[in-house]
Amino acid sequence: MDSVEQPLVHVDRRGIAVDEAVAFYEGVYSSQDIHIGDAASEGFSWRYRAVGDDHVTVGTSSVAARRWGDDRPR
Repeated sequence: MDSVEQPLVHVDRRGIAVDEAVAFYEGVYSSQDIHIGDAASEGFSWRYRAVGDDHVTVGTSSVAARRWGDDRPR
């Protein structure tokens, strides 16, 4: 077993612009097929958080609007 600790990767991104969210999620999911519809009544916002290492990464995501497309992790 490797005794050298690998640094953890931390990602915490958020915003209020639809175009920024689409571009970010297309990069995360290696997709050109992410769509975001009408915003929630209180306005649009998005958030993505992830933590992990070379073996496992766990992430959470929230978008205050309907979204669809190819967002399977690759």
